[in-house]
Amino acid sequence: MNSKKLWDSMKTATNMKSTEKSLHVTDELAKANELNYFYKRFDNNDFSAECNMMLDSMVIDDADRLKIDLKSINKVFKQVNVTKATGPDGISPFLLRTCADELTSAWCPIFQRSLYSHIVPALWKKAIITPVPKKSCPQENNDFRPIALTSVVMKCMEKLIMSQLIKEVGSQLDPYQFAYKHQRGTDDAINSLVHLVTKHLENPMVYARLLFVDFSSAFNTLQPHILLKTMQRMNVNPSIIKWLHSFLTNRSQQVRVNKTLSESTTISTGVPQGCVSSPVLFTLYTNQCTCSTGNNYMIKFSDDTAILGLISGTSDVAIYKDEVQNFVQWCDTHFLSINTKKTVEIIFDPKSIGDHLPLVISGQNIGQVDSYKYLGIHIDNKLTWSAQVENVCIRVQQRLYFLRRLRVFGVNQKVLLLFYHTVIESILRYGISAWFGNLSVHLKAKITRLMQRAMKIVGVKQHPALQALF
Repeated sequence: MNSKKLWDSMKTATNMKSTEKSLHVTDELAKANELNYFYKRFDNNDFSAECNMMLDSMVIDDADRLKIDLKSINKVFKQVNVTKATGPDGISPFLLRTCADELTSAWCPIFQRSLYSHIVPALWKKAIITPVPKKSCPQENNDFRPIALTSVVMKCMEKLIMSQLIKEVGSQLDPYQFAYKHQRGTDDAINSLVHLVTKHLENPMVYARLLFVDFSSAFNTLQPHILLKTMQRMNVNPSIIKWLHSFLTNRSQQVRVNKTLSESTTISTGVPQGCVSSPVLFTLYTNQCTCSTGNNYMIKFSDDTAILGLISGTSDVAIYKDEVQNFVQWCDTHFLSINTKKTVEIIFDPKSIGDHLPLVISGQNIGQVDSYKYLGIHIDNKLTWSAQVENVCIRVQQRLYFLRRLRVFGVNQKVLLLFYHTVIESILRYGISAWFGNLSVHLKAKITRLMQRAMKIVGVKQHPALQALF
């Protein structure tokens, strides 16, 4: 099912108002140039000498040279999303997917030449950045998220390289890093976090502190020379390391404000948001950042990081705070900036036995909250999951509107049931293994009523119980 086409059709059929956030400025060119240099603000240091010295020391044997076969390229071309925008090179996703069989043999030697020579063509590295507002009324430059539009051909090449890279480093990844691992996902990260907390709270006179870290422009601050050293320590194929160095350095970028393009600038820091390789490379970049003591854990899913401290006594509080400060120092030496305004802490203390002085990071007190949304799941300090249930109910009620409209239009019952399973039940299923077990009877009944209402609209008398979903 094409979810984008589905929602576009639903919005058109139900006459739903558009919620797209447009950028209104008096001088588009000036704003585009301002944002372009704002996004380049981290590119202040020149580490090219270190990179070149490291690259020169790498000897590539014939056995190290990767070969890209026709079958892999053809498979990647046929998986291209045709709804994506055409990149700066003008090659459309529709063309690549439709003519995959004809274009595979033409692109294979080009891909192979790029990998053998360790050179990424300038046009493949070029990015057109679209500033997407993070909120309805952006007031400053930091309120815009820089989403990069790059070559579709380059994205296909990245998929081929990343699949090989993940194979080489998979066994060396942090066990508490849940991104880009076989049969691992956000559910596993949340379940591990909840399991550690609940298991610890079963002991007498204990509590837990959980710090949710928010990075400021995490992908934009990544330094290539540190990433190359990390990959070298992980024994990554030198051919991949050299190719990635070419990709990450001397990239040209422009910012588009509405239909106006800024001046072109060159950047050698960070990875563009929107590229296939960006999350994978950030995962490798932070792979060595872990907790050093047994009662503290760092749960990661790409750049979403949470530091958990299991407290049993006064000494454990000091150790937990030391772990946090070690993490802050690690971030400083690796050029990662922590957003102290959005970094928050939850304290799980059902018996109120601890003295919960706030953490201090970079001279700022970290806020303590009762609930926080982590990887799409609302975690509260009492683990009652009331905030999660409230969020689930709101989202389900919004989609029941579409279900009603479909029935008014006389849509077949099988289609209504398909819509329910894919659009509504999927919301209930997400993370249910973590939050359902501790729900009160009242909260379970609240969700059950919504399921019954949905089945009544569909016209089905019997429906699976909530316990069956769990």
